[in-house]
Amino acid sequence: MLLTGSGPQNRDEQLLGHKPFLVIADFLTRNGIAVLRADDRGVGSSKGNFATATTGDFAEDGLAGIEYLKTRKEVNQQMLGFIGHSEGGIMAPIAASKSSDISYIILLAGPGSNLGDNVTFQRIRMARQAGASEESLKVQEGCLQAANEIIRKAPSDEEARLKIRQFFADLPETDKQLLNWSDERVEALTSQLLEGWWKYSLKHNPEETIRSLKIPVLALLGEKDMQVPVALNLPHMERALEDRNEKSRVVVVMGVNHLFQNCETGDGSEYVKIEETISPEVLHLMADWIKKL
Repeated sequence: MLLTGSGPQNRDEQLLGHKPFLVIADFLTRNGIAVLRADDRGVGSSKGNFATATTGDFAEDGLAGIEYLKTRKEVNQQMLGFIGHSEGGIMAPIAASKSSDISYIILLAGPGSNLGDNVTFQRIRMARQAGASEESLKVQEGCLQAANEIIRKAPSDEEARLKIRQFFADLPETDKQLLNWSDERVEALTSQLLEGWWKYSLKHNPEETIRSLKIPVLALLGEKDMQVPVALNLPHMERALEDRNEKSRVVVVMGVNHLFQNCETGDGSEYVKIEETISPEVLHLMADWIKKL
């Protein structure tokens, strides 16, 4: 079963003029591998409320798909697995850790490090592109990391809010000037981080969940991915799979972005400009690996 990335997606994971899951499903089916796709909850033909759900909830949706596959006689019940892209690469290990029916998972740009760390990387990168100084970026990164850590450790939302307010109030004046954030901006950031989806993501450890699995895992990372960067995630993924199932692999696919398109820079602005939806190399990597299980 295919599991989509962040944000409400239809069964094709349609975005920016591309339908990655349609292409993946077509290729795998032509190679004798049955594929189940589903609209995210609250999208298309699926019921439910996407806005109030967490990554853990989406993992449960994936398990519901597995229960459906178990009713299909034409499907090999000994070879049920997940392919998750981006956030779907976090859902897949969570779901697999809760079910003995899952025989393998494939992670397409699935984070090995905490999602909050990846989002902080993205925010700093965007701020740098907008012309922020390296001094201010250093302060901003430290503040975002501190806020994330407070959310992870605080016993209640109210205590987390109070500690974040105090943290920003206690910043040195030079840092406050470099950061140039109003009280309203700090409050808005805090409210966002305390929302259900964010709070779950900040407290979840992908590396730990992947390490707990005994099934084969194929983890593919894009060399030029600017959303789940190799430098941040590869060490975590390698540690998670070290000395685990002998069929598990971590592969850095050269020259591709977060969508696994062959690209020039990896910047998100390229996605819509690239005709290719997904690299044929990635399609073959997945199909060949599944067939050898």
